[in-house]
Amino acid sequence: MQQVHEGMNITETDFNTTVDLLISAMTKADVPHRIQNQLLQRLAKLRHEILYL
Repeated sequence: MQQVHEGMNITETDFNTTVDLLISAMTKADVPHRIQNQLLQRLAKLRHEILYL
């Protein structure tokens, strides 16, 4: 994950915007909230490997 995002300097705002867009897309696609939460938990665990690299 770090190798892919290195040099992109992704900020907290960028990350949060991506999460918001992902939630909107999943809601529009009728993905159940339980599944959405599972995906968002996995993404949250990778946060430190994505931001400010």
